[in-house]
Amino acid sequence: MNAEVILDVVLPIAGALTLIAAPFALGFLTVWLRTKVGGEKLSKLLAIVQETVLAAEGLFPQDGSGASKKAYVMKVLRWAANDVIGMGVDDEFLSTLVESAVYWLFNREKKSASSAIEPAPATVAYKGK
Repeated sequence: MNAEVILDVVLPIAGALTLIAAPFALGFLTVWLRTKVGGEKLSKLLAIVQETVLAAEGLFPQDGSGASKKAYVMKVLRWAANDVIGMGVDDEFLSTLVESAVYWLFNREKKSASSAIEPAPATVAYKGK
C-alpha cells in the first residue's frame, strides 16, 4: 500500500468506525461503572472530593503548595472511600477525580480559546442511581 491509499481510503474508514464505536464504548463504560461503584456511593465520593479540594485550598493558601494540597486531599479521600463509603478504589481513580474537581472549581474560566470542546464535569457526565 502506498501513502496515498492510506490517506484517501484507510484513514477516513478508520475515523468513521471510531465515531460509530465511541458511543457504544461510552455506554458500556457507564453501565460498568454504575454496577461496579453504585450511583449513590459515587455521588457521595464526588461531593467529598469537591469539599476536600476546597478545604485544601484554605489550609494551604501559599503559592507553590500544590503537592501539599494533593497529598492532603488524597489522604482524606483514601480514608473516606475505604472507611466511610466502603468503596475499594485505587489512587489513580481518586487522582483523576481530584484533577477533575480542581479543573471545574478553579480553572474552567481560564481555558484556552483553542479548546473547542469542553468536557462535562463528573457529576453531570455520570447519571448514577
